[in-house]
Amino acid sequence: MRDHFRQVRMKLIETERHERTRRIERAAFAWLAAHLREQAREPGRDRIVAGLYAPMPGEVDLLGFAARLRDEGVAIAFPRILPGRQMVFCLVDRYESMLPGPYGILAPTDEHPVLPKQAISAIFVPGLAFTRAGVRLGYGGGYYDRYFAGIGEPPWRIGVCYEDQVANELPESPHDVRMHWLLTDGGMVRCQTRV
Repeated sequence: MRDHFRQVRMKLIETERHERTRRIERAAFAWLAAHLREQAREPGRDRIVAGLYAPMPGEVDLLGFAARLRDEGVAIAFPRILPGRQMVFCLVDRYESMLPGPYGILAPTDEHPVLPKQAISAIFVPGLAFTRAGVRLGYGGGYYDRYFAGIGEPPWRIGVCYEDQVANELPESPHDVRMHWLLTDGGMVRCQTRV
């Protein structure tokens, strides 16, 4: 199943990928304006923080979106892998300050401050496929599931993929954590996450 969805997303030609990514960015920005501005007014929350990811080949590339968020005063965080198959999100001022991590993906270094989970307003999560109910097919490492285990909202969990990667059904284990929202080039939809 993972191989199938890898092939699906790699079949997109570059011009189509670019246009569909722009649609995803517009939908994300509209959602951010509607939902997170309200969150920023909560007592004790002095800024909006968005968790993003450095894209692997074929993944939706939100780095242009990250630059736009910074222009709007939103703080950006990226994941960093730790020993013991754990993951944290670190505050990153400049994308260029990150270095290749364990999987060759750009990641924050020890110099980037680690953020508490509840300090992040929303985390945009990559995946090979998602369902509209919020089930995610990842790469098998379980990093995001472990990161999200035992925490509520915030942060909002937002699955990001192209519309072709939305499946009717996907296998799901008891430890899998569902997304709150699904973001594709078809727009942003609220998932029916289980309690």
